[in-house]
Amino acid sequence: MLSFAFRCIAVAAWLLSSACSRAPLEISGTVEARRVTLSSELQARVTRVHAREGASVKAGDVLVELDDAVPRANLAEASARRAQAEAQLAELVAGARAEEREQARAALEAAEAKLALAKLGARDERIAQLEALGAAIAARIRLAEVSLQRAEALAKSGPGTQAEVDAARAELDALGADRARNTAELAEAKLGARPEELRALEAAVADARARCALVEAGPRAEVIEAARAAVSAAKAAEAAAAELVARCTVRAPVDATLEVLDYEPGEIAPLGAPLLALAERGALRVRTYAPQQVLGDLKANHRVPVIVDGFPGRPLEARVERIWDEPEFTAGNVQTSDDRLLLVFRVDLELAPSDDPPLRPGTSVIVEFAKRAP
Repeated sequence: MLSFAFRCIAVAAWLLSSACSRAPLEISGTVEARRVTLSSELQARVTRVHAREGASVKAGDVLVELDDAVPRANLAEASARRAQAEAQLAELVAGARAEEREQARAALEAAEAKLALAKLGARDERIAQLEALGAAIAARIRLAEVSLQRAEALAKSGPGTQAEVDAARAELDALGADRARNTAELAEAKLGARPEELRALEAAVADARARCALVEAGPRAEVIEAARAAVSAAKAAEAAAAELVARCTVRAPVDATLEVLDYEPGEIAPLGAPLLALAERGALRVRTYAPQQVLGDLKANHRVPVIVDGFPGRPLEARVERIWDEPEFTAGNVQTSDDRLLLVFRVDLELAPSDDPPLRPGTSVIVEFAKRAP
């Protein structure tokens, strides 16, 4: 923004030139470079600075590096989750492996065999085996009873010991447990499977058959779609994490000159804080202020002459880039019609770089605006 005094001088120049109504209106302006301000896109510590104020940089050059330890850890975690989601999807799409199908079929066959055997009941040879075993146990029990009686007699008469009595009694007790177990098994074999056992075996067959059908059919379409959605979400999270890592490296977006560097290594840049400002190399801008009386025919993209101070014979051509809508008034308020002459509007002009006459940001120029005839 030009100072109050500068704008007063500009308007005074216009008033002096009004004596020649058709002469162009000459108004001072200042050449400016297009400034690019780069801000921190996350709160992080500055670790390295690769350029200093006044240095020329090219588009893509690394200017500042921020601490990326936490973003990189988040990226590694997101990559692992994406890989896991992709593996689960691949497994679902591929379906059950051959060995899984074989295992499911074998489990079904085994369950069906158990149910069939339970329904048939025990074979005659099984009953005969249990009866023979029961007879053998009974004979051993008789012998054990005799041994216990002899041990007790010897213990009373003197030669025997209590330990021998206890051993004979323990053997008899063990044989009694074997006889009870044999008796129960024989009764069960003669009666066949109980109803609750048959129901349990039938349920086991149904479960095995359902499992086998599921393995053979493979996963449902909605399950696969849900897995695909999980992969997409994991990829998006990974991309977001990668973007945060990339934001830790601040690069020049255009060819420019580094004008301002606000942070040094070791300092923490808050989120959104300006890190540095660049002056773009290339097209320059002229900022000036023109009174409203000359704006009637002035439009965007119109061409106007620009004269560099000290080079009156080498005018340049500038393009009207923007005419601002908000007027600025150099006096405190408008009291008379003459005061309206002090009402000015900001005008931005685009000017190509030039070495003859030389141009650089901060150069003062004269802009010639055409006036309407009175």
